[in-house]
Amino acid sequence: LDNRMMAILGLIGMVLLPTTVLVAVLGVPTGAAVTAKPSSVRAMFSAVRHNKPFWLYVSADALTQIGYGCFYAVLFVALDSYWGLGEKIPIILVTVVTVQLLAVPFSLRVAKRIGKHRTWAWAWMIHAVLMPLGFLFEPGQFSFWSFLLFASALTVLQAPQMVFPMAIVADIVDYDTLKSGQNRAGSYFSIRTLCNMGVSALGSSLGFCLLAAVGYDPKVSANAAAA
Repeated sequence: LDNRMMAILGLIGMVLLPTTVLVAVLGVPTGAAVTAKPSSVRAMFSAVRHNKPFWLYVSADALTQIGYGCFYAVLFVALDSYWGLGEKIPIILVTVVTVQLLAVPFSLRVAKRIGKHRTWAWAWMIHAVLMPLGFLFEPGQFSFWSFLLFASALTVLQAPQMVFPMAIVADIVDYDTLKSGQNRAGSYFSIRTLCNMGVSALGSSLGFCLLAAVGYDPKVSANAAAA
């Protein structure tokens, strides 16, 4: 992406970020306040270590984020160097983000029928099955619009990731509050965020290591077939 496109994306973010945050702040109802006592880091981990639903969730989320990080590490390299779609990346990004936002209400309706965790899980499993079909698009031998349709289908399956992980953590917090009578929401969300950032970095590192392992060199105009 050139500097002009980065400037456009930055301006869009400057407008949409405060606008959407304001909508969330004003539109989300305020729940009943539950008092919480200050605790140390040791006490925080001690409080959640016996919560099996939480660690089951963290394990699933960690696998998801490793894959997510790996995917996004190589995504722009693949779009530009492999498929030769560098100039059309902005079109792809705007389209898939729009489709993903439109898919959120559909994800919510599915979740009402089968549950948040099942919707989240099934979406990722179907996503994993469909993703390798991207190799059918050989460079220079496919319609851009068919590729965009394929990318849009994938991003529909990513919509539950935008909605349900934090909502599931909130359910786990409610479960813990029911069992313990204490509000430890801060501990749960903090640990989830810490694990999320760590495994995302691991996934990104894995993606770049895989590129290096197959001999991909961003400085050359044409890489070997394996790369």
